[in-house]
Amino acid sequence: MLRCFFYLGTIFLMRFILNFYFTILFVLTNTLLYAQNTVVWNDTQGHFWAFNKNGTYQLDHRPVKNYYIGNDYVVFQNDRKDVVYYYKGNTRILSALGGLEYCDAKGDIMVSELKGQLSVIEKGKEHLLLSAKIPDKKYKCSNSIVGFSDGKNLSIYQQQQIYPVTDAAVLQWAVSNTGLAYIAPSTKTLRLWKNGTDEEISTNTQAFFIGDDYLAYQSEDGKWWVYYEGETSPLPDLYDMQYGDSLIACKADNALYEWRKGNLTTLANEYVKYFAVSGNTIVWVNTNQELWGFYKGTTKILNNDVRAATSPTPQKRSATKSNNTPKTYTSNPYKENDYNSEDKVLVIETTKDGKIDILACKENPKKNRIDQNNKNTNEVFPYSLQEQGALFHLCDDLILLSGDYMQCFYRGNILPVNSRIAKNIQAFGSSLLYDIGNKDYYIFYDGKEITP
Repeated sequence: MLRCFFYLGTIFLMRFILNFYFTILFVLTNTLLYAQNTVVWNDTQGHFWAFNKNGTYQLDHRPVKNYYIGNDYVVFQNDRKDVVYYYKGNTRILSALGGLEYCDAKGDIMVSELKGQLSVIEKGKEHLLLSAKIPDKKYKCSNSIVGFSDGKNLSIYQQQQIYPVTDAAVLQWAVSNTGLAYIAPSTKTLRLWKNGTDEEISTNTQAFFIGDDYLAYQSEDGKWWVYYEGETSPLPDLYDMQYGDSLIACKADNALYEWRKGNLTTLANEYVKYFAVSGNTIVWVNTNQELWGFYKGTTKILNNDVRAATSPTPQKRSATKSNNTPKTYTSNPYKENDYNSEDKVLVIETTKDGKIDILACKENPKKNRIDQNNKNTNEVFPYSLQEQGALFHLCDDLILLSGDYMQCFYRGNILPVNSRIAKNIQAFGSSLLYDIGNKDYYIFYDGKEITP
């Protein structure tokens, strides 16, 4: 009898410790901030520099064209084609003379493929995910989580640990900063893995996407639902939506809604011409030609008449020029989505009758690939909001507005960026790098202008 009580007590204690561990993991994960912290540049002498919360550092004495950045690290290719990883004052060569086949830099983690091996680096430590012997490697990552498959099993990497999710060949899955959602092949059910728990959410799911604290899915009848903290609620009838870290923006015929933490809020009781989401920020243009911004309960008008920031002449569209043909932006969540994280630059034009014509929304997906031919494949794109037709830049809870003197909507506040006319603006998430024509660089970081 005593032995039986001893075994039962041991099992209870183990379950308590395991639940406590995943509770702490959940709290830590949800208190992380994923705004872009690192800015890089080549100075007038050709030296390569980086700035983040830890200070300003010279990374190379020669100019660098190929670089990829996370919250507190930089991966770059030097003139010898060595792929170098920098983190908190220390550098290491990941691959000498090239050889790095793939690099995906997001938030706190970097996923890479070298000599067939799929690995992740976090806080300077490298972890092997899949060996070179596995031919069918697949992965998806957010700022802090990697879901990966060897063609037979699905696993998850989180906070320097690897956990098995299912021993099935999953074809559809998506990750957020806190969990992983997938369609189980045998039952066709939608399941959610989070904090060590795997639970069934829905049957006969047509599409889904996952945020940090919610899972949205489309049922067989075409209706959209949101699972949040054990409860499921419907979304309004809509024809367009976009999702952020902890919100969903829903566009109906004559309204724009925000879903957050189980609550549905009306942002605009009118037809919305255009809207976009990044992080926890929503921006939209209404029929009165007004530009609005919203962040966690705070709504502010950003421009009383966006026509003043646009070009009346179609031939002056230099802000839309790029190697990739710009496309009109229309969100399409009606499929299995990966984590939504990209920069958006909206280019609009006013027609002769004063109506707004959206020409393009240039997206910058944060996927990075090392080019062994040493071409400049860096995806942080420079642009100028003084270009006619460019209205704003949106990424990581920062909306940079057009105009002679820079202003931004940052985490609910309209802030001045620079009192002078800035040149050569480059966006690094919610941080900005620019000069005022004399090649003296300034950085807008965490809501303030600083000199590196």
